[in-house]
Amino acid sequence: MIATVIKTGHSTYYVERNLTLHGKSPDQYGLVYPEYRLNGGAFPIWLTNSTVAPIAVVSAYAESSQEDHQLVVKSIRDYLLKVHEEAMADQVGSPGLSHRRAGSVASLQ
Repeated sequence: MIATVIKTGHSTYYVERNLTLHGKSPDQYGLVYPEYRLNGGAFPIWLTNSTVAPIAVVSAYAESSQEDHQLVVKSIRDYLLKVHEEAMADQVGSPGLSHRRAGSVASLQ
């Protein structure tokens, strides 16, 4: 799963759905099993100014690909909202670097 995300720059669920939509097999895109797997939910974490590759990959594998993907997305979303709330609380008391973190997740609300 992680190798698929690193190679494509997209979540495994996105790649799986896109291939199905276009009637293509993973092999046609160089995603040869077992090195590149589409099952499970693996999701890229990008740094704003980095276009080379994701800086991290979050993955889960337990249920269906859709459920795993939703688990990863919800976990990341919840974490970013928590960071945003903490940054907003910090801003009230003392301005500093916390406003930079909050700005990147403001669109989630």
